[in-house]
Amino acid sequence: LRVAAGGYETRDVEVPEGTDVPLVPLSLVARSSLTFTLLPFDTRREVSLEVRLVDQTAREKPRVFDSRRVTLAVGQRSEKVLLENVPPGRYRLQWEGPAVALGEKAVEVAPEKRTDTGTIALQAGKLVEGRVVDDLGSPVEGARIRLSSGAVGDGFARMATTGTDGGFSFSGYPTGEPMKWIASEKSHIRKMGDWSGETRLEIVLERAQTVKGRLVDESGDPVARVRIEPLYLAEDGVTTQYPWNKTTSGEDGAFSFFREFPDLVVLTIDASGFERKRVESPAVVAGTTDDLDLGDIVLSRGRSIRGTVTDAETGAPIPLAQVSGLVDPENEDSVLSSLGPVSAGEDGRYELSGVPGREAPLVLVARSKGYAASTQTVATSAETVDFRLGKGGRIEVRVCGSPAELRSGQMTARLGPFFGSGLSQTSPGLFVGEGLEPGPTTVTWRLSLPVPGGYAYIAKTQDERLVTVEAGKTATASFGCDGVVVSGTMTLLGVPLGGVTFVLEGPAKAIGVTEADGRFQVRVPLEGRFVPEIFGRKPPAGKRFTAGDCDVRAPAASCRFDFTTVDVEPPKKG
Repeated sequence: LRVAAGGYETRDVEVPEGTDVPLVPLSLVARSSLTFTLLPFDTRREVSLEVRLVDQTAREKPRVFDSRRVTLAVGQRSEKVLLENVPPGRYRLQWEGPAVALGEKAVEVAPEKRTDTGTIALQAGKLVEGRVVDDLGSPVEGARIRLSSGAVGDGFARMATTGTDGGFSFSGYPTGEPMKWIASEKSHIRKMGDWSGETRLEIVLERAQTVKGRLVDESGDPVARVRIEPLYLAEDGVTTQYPWNKTTSGEDGAFSFFREFPDLVVLTIDASGFERKRVESPAVVAGTTDDLDLGDIVLSRGRSIRGTVTDAETGAPIPLAQVSGLVDPENEDSVLSSLGPVSAGEDGRYELSGVPGREAPLVLVARSKGYAASTQTVATSAETVDFRLGKGGRIEVRVCGSPAELRSGQMTARLGPFFGSGLSQTSPGLFVGEGLEPGPTTVTWRLSLPVPGGYAYIAKTQDERLVTVEAGKTATASFGCDGVVVSGTMTLLGVPLGGVTFVLEGPAKAIGVTEADGRFQVRVPLEGRFVPEIFGRKPPAGKRFTAGDCDVRAPAASCRFDFTTVDVEPPKKG
């Protein structure tokens, strides 16, 4: 059996004779590799460290693809490291040692070539020790401490957990670099601050207030097993919500949680068969640790909407179809209430309970495997809503971009402002969606940003197209395939910016990812002057990245963007 794959060495494998053939183990050798040069911070001493290459190409949790120990001898001024058999893709190159500060760098390995990511100047690191106590001076065990340089993607970032004596330690702290720290423990108020490394990091956490209550129905009977999500509202309008803040009511309807922030807290209560409930608790007075008892919180059962889900062609019921809804989703002053999902029975009938008694728009959607979703907007006073599901339409979207862009991108299709679905990349640059609900549909192409532990998406690094989906037909769209070709390089103070997500803003918009050597190529639909913005790299505190604009004219333009840092202008008063 001869196996050939792009970017890999061809491999011949012998398959045993017979009908009962076992699984044949097979590993391919990539023709691409990665090299870089380490510069020691002190040539008068031996420097040892570990180098790790973390694979971030896959959407699952990043994994360590390769690691090795490197030692720079006394007097050695540099060490060139070569990592072979590295498949093309996006990686984080990390390094640290007993006396070497933790560091990392985003790299993009090009297919079928040796990618040189340049020089890495190692920094001296040291051990950081500290202790967490409460406002009574008692040690806090199990507190989580995060110490970081504040950078997203690049920079120092470490987590530690305190022991029984409240103590913790970090290794690889960059000497002389200011840090930000966050300390949290579920029964104490979360705290954060700045630290410059002059002394031990001593942290005092205030004991948190316990908030408790009981969920009951209109008859006074307990409502059990309801998830409650606290949302904290600060005076400046910033909201904070953490997954470990959630709590669930017990069999007696009782619940409790520790208030990790002193701000106004809003409880959103979603109980199946009941109207959504919103309860506010005022901000905590400084120094207050007494329990706050909210008493009995009465949930209203509301109304029910019934109906059937059937096949649009045959009229046959569709068992187990899922029906869900959103109440008054476009009203910014309303408490957004989600209903369901509930499953239809064998006869296709469903009942959606907990519908508010007040008059408001209600968006309902029915889904079932093998059918296109069906969305209807009705009033909350509606008693019956029937759904007829069909096969829907199809979308094909072509993306003209580099392999790095196609690997980091995600395509979604959304009918209206509420419900969407992902499109699959069936071949490089071709995204397909099947069985989509007919109607005006927004297709969104998004490029991801690498962050510690995975990926993130932001609105600026996305582009949209509006298409009309029709039943039994294929709608098409494209990104980056038409318009004026814009190519060139992106550098930061003359150093190539490799694997960086960027946006060109002007009369139109283009998004892309640079190659390992900082080169890029995109298309813009209109001529004019364009200004770049980069993401995934954090400038020093009080600074921002900036680069000059470029005049883009048909049929093609060459642009060289060299970013520098400038002071951030303070916000204007008034």
